[in-house]
Amino acid sequence: PYGYCIEYEFHSRPLSEATVLRNYQYAIDLRVEVDVPVRPHIVSLDATRTPIPKVELFPGVYTNPEVTFLSDVDGEEVLNTIKKKLDKQLELDKMDACHIALMPFFNNVGSREEVLRNMCHFVNRIQISEELKYHIKLVQILSVRAIFTGDEQEKLLGVIKMGSTYLDNYEKRLVERATNNAIMDIALKMKADGVSSDFIFKYFGVKL
Repeated sequence: PYGYCIEYEFHSRPLSEATVLRNYQYAIDLRVEVDVPVRPHIVSLDATRTPIPKVELFPGVYTNPEVTFLSDVDGEEVLNTIKKKLDKQLELDKMDACHIALMPFFNNVGSREEVLRNMCHFVNRIQISEELKYHIKLVQILSVRAIFTGDEQEKLLGVIKMGSTYLDNYEKRLVERATNNAIMDIALKMKADGVSSDFIFKYFGVKL
């Protein structure tokens, strides 16, 4: 509605000058695709709020990028808002799902580890669409792998996958895709070795 797009980029580590420049390059490339001005915006998971470098875009032209630190967001306030919607039996939207997924990186009373554990169980208890649950859990899987190791990681990954048919179907599709790609590779090699297309189709179901 405002005649421009915002290009968001998430970063877990402190921002370097090279990272900021790359973010601006993405925005420039996207400008060509969407044909409207693009404003780059960085979302940082850096809890220490490392100072953002001032970057020279062009000779004599400097900029400080727009940055949102997730550690500035009040996690308790966000979670209370979501719980009130659930109490009123209102449907959660995509922004609510985003907040749930990113809750461990907000400003919370507990540690990231503690909040992530609680939110993994929380998602299994609430009534939301399978599609929203799927997107939340994908982010949680990445978070668990980044924050936990060993048995703790495996245990939480099990909690995340519990009762999510959407996630199960996603994993099945990945396995099927890998299997199909492997079969196609074999079929192509056989074709290159002189095996007839009819034989390949009969035994592999692949038309070449």
